[in-house]
Parts: sequence; C-alpha cells; structure tokens
Amino acid sequence: MAESVIDILRDAIACYKEGDIAGAITEYTEAIQLEPDDAYLYANRGIGYLGMEQYENAITDYTEAIRLMPDKAEWHRGRGNVYRAKGEYDNAMTDYTEALRLAPDDAESFRLAIGKKIKELKGKIVAAAEAEKTEKKKDDRSNHHHGFGAPFGMTNGIGYNLHL
Repeated sequence: MAESVIDILRDAIACYKEGDIAGAITEYTEAIQLEPDDAYLYANRGIGYLGMEQYENAITDYTEAIRLMPDKAEWHRGRGNVYRAKGEYDNAMTDYTEALRLAPDDAESFRLAIGKKIKELKGKIVAAAEAEKTEKKKDDRSNHHHGFGAPFGMTNGIGYNLHL
C-alpha cells in the first residue's frame, strides 16, 4: 500500500530534524508526485534546496509555489533569500518588496532579510577604507625625503640627492 502524503511529510520532517536535507528533499519529491498542486510541498522542498545550495532548483520550487499561491508572502521572501544567496540582489529586492506588499506588517522579516547584505556592504566599505589608508601610508613613505635635494629637482646628475 502506498504511503499517504501525511506519512511522507512526517518522514520529511524527521529527515530535516536529523540534518538529512537530501532525504527530506527526496520525501518532498515523493509527496509532490502525489499532490502536485500543493504549494507548501514545493516551498518546503525549496527550503531544502536552498540549504544544499542548489539555488536553481530552489528558485524553480519557490516559483511554482508562487504560481500556485501568489498571495503568500513567505514564498516571495523564500525565493528572495535564494536570490540573495546567489548574489542576485536586484531579484532578491524585487521578491522582498512583493513580500512586504503582501504582508505590510511583516517589516521586521524584511529588515532581517536585507540586514545581512547591509552588514556585508559595511564590511566591504571598511575594508576598502583600510586598504586606502595602507596605500596612502606607503605613498607617504616613498615620497618622504631628507634634505633638500631631489624634491626640488636638484641632483648631481648621477642620481644622488644634493644636500645643501
């Protein structure tokens, strides 16, 4: 006798709890074969694919969940998370914006979703500023001269500074 979707979901949840994401994906795939119009199954499998960094599969599943239930903010936010993980920030922001439109009271989730990117950008700005300081110090040291010779264009013709 074939397993019911409920039994398969229990197995999928057990796999997730044990850290067996691949097993959970397999279980959700089996459940989708039995209930191909269940948006929750696609979204949950999408979470698994995201966890395994199989981003294209995750996008495909979240897109199907959105097709089946377009007004579910969680699906847009989930797909936005996949795009963010891929570094596709414009697509992520499009999905986050749609999630916020669908669930305006969920501003905290939106803030959390983009918070990581803000921290990454801040880190890059700080690193660039530090690199610029280091480069400036190197330039300052290489342009520092003792005496009056070369900085004023006066050398003895052989390349030695003349100290007056």
